[in-house]
Amino acid sequence: MQKIINGKKYDTQTAVACGTYVEPILFTNCETFITLYRKTNGEYFLKEDWREMHFIFEVRRDVSIKPLTEEEAKKWTERHLSAERYESLFGEVPE
Repeated sequence: MQKIINGKKYDTQTAVACGTYVEPILFTNCETFITLYRKTNGEYFLKEDWREMHFIFEVRRDVSIKPLTEEEAKKWTERHLSAERYESLFGEVPE
């Protein structure tokens, strides 16, 4: 998926997927898959996929891209990914 936001290109094919968080949508058969990506220039963005399950097949719904600063990416990673993944992306954190 490619998207241009504020004159910058965000491409999930060329960026590195850093981790995914799956959030169920209560009282539905839908889930939101949120993936953090890092572009080759070091910028971060989130891709949100809404998916709905219908018996044996999956329907993809809205897809959105949200640019993040490095600080926002760190906060998102702290909340949604493991400590090991955080340190592999941003470096070791002292105890």
